[in-house]
Amino acid sequence: MNTEVLAPPHAVSSLLRAELTLQVCEERDVAIAATVVAPPNTADCTTVVFAFPGGGYSRHYYDIQHPLLDGETQAEWHARRGVIFLALDPYGGGDSTALEPDRCGLAATIKAVHGVVTEAIERIRAGTLVPGLAPVAVVRSVGIGHSLGGMQLIAQQAEYATFDAVAVLGFSAIHTVVPTPNGMIAPHSSSEDDSKSLAEAWSGPFVDELANLRFAYHWEDVPPALVQEDMSVGFPVRRPSALPLWTTRTFPPFAKICLQEGIVAREAAEIKVPVFLSAGERDVLRDLRQEPVAYRKCVDITLFEIPECAHMHNFSPKRALAWSRLQTWIDGLPSR
Repeated sequence: MNTEVLAPPHAVSSLLRAELTLQVCEERDVAIAATVVAPPNTADCTTVVFAFPGGGYSRHYYDIQHPLLDGETQAEWHARRGVIFLALDPYGGGDSTALEPDRCGLAATIKAVHGVVTEAIERIRAGTLVPGLAPVAVVRSVGIGHSLGGMQLIAQQAEYATFDAVAVLGFSAIHTVVPTPNGMIAPHSSSEDDSKSLAEAWSGPFVDELANLRFAYHWEDVPPALVQEDMSVGFPVRRPSALPLWTTRTFPPFAKICLQEGIVAREAAEIKVPVFLSAGERDVLRDLRQEPVAYRKCVDITLFEIPECAHMHNFSPKRALAWSRLQTWIDGLPSR
């Protein structure tokens, strides 16, 4: 796997930060973009986290630099506590190599990402991932997936057992649904239909009534200007204007089926490693407390509901509370 550093590594508030692309092992012309944030001294680091964003969002969801969001980003917050944090763009989207939808379905995505993660870990151990990042004796790897990234993570872990532990944030292994002021909705086609566009697959009040999406995505205490910036880009078809850095122009093609009941239930039932399940008090699942039932082979499941928080956790004033609980779980994980 070749690594292309997009920007020279540099220290920000005593953290090492680098933007790079990671070549997909079996496709010489394809790479996945990543942001790496790490402590400047990695002598005591043992954990590497790989984070995957939701549909329509980029790796910068985990590293939002914005004047209306005080304090550190999630990537910086975890790195400050001894974690090497890699946030990855979608396969085929964001700053990754652009691909036609038929090349980046769910099966192709998890295969590509598994290979990239595996080789990235070996390069971190060898000290060759990015200049300035010394060799690290990695003893555990953790996958984090938010929303559609959670669906991807469940499928990948079931198929490849990539990680020593997984954290699924804001996604249901039972049935992902959308909260509205008038109840829960689950608009989608009843079966996978590649001829349909994403807008057609998600037709109805989810797409047609923007107030429903705002209600699902952002609690009332998120700054209105920030909500407007996030919500005004068009959904699921982006408007032809400049996008915030944390969003992407395209959605992974499997976004069309993510709201189908039990879409990754079989895969969730195969996961054996420790699982952390978290959602906002208002999020895209009916009941967080029912989710452990889906992980039938897992005997180590942690739940955390973020109070007064909607689906987009990293925009919430409660975001540090969510990160703290996640970090406590990471620190308590056994080594493989």
